[in-house]
Formats: sequence, structure tokens, C-alpha cells
Amino acid sequence: MYERRYANIVIWAYLLSLLLMIMPPDHRNKTYWIGFVSME
Repeated sequence: MYERRYANIVIWAYLLSLLLMIMPPDHRNKTYWIGFVSME
């Protein structure tokens, strides 16, 4: 169970990093917030 949760966090971090490359800087904080809320 813990391994699976850890894997999900890694996948989220990877996807967020890809999105941050594409998005303009003013959207970065919003993206981090959405990702954090989705993980909870």
C-alpha cells in the first residue's frame, strides 16, 4: 500500500514537471495547489 502511494506521488511529480515546462510562470502556483489537493 505504501509503495503504491509513493509511486503515485512520483507519477504526479513527473506529470506536474511536464506541465510546468509548458505553462507560463503565473500558472505554476495554481498547478502545484491542484496536484497537492489531488494527492490528499
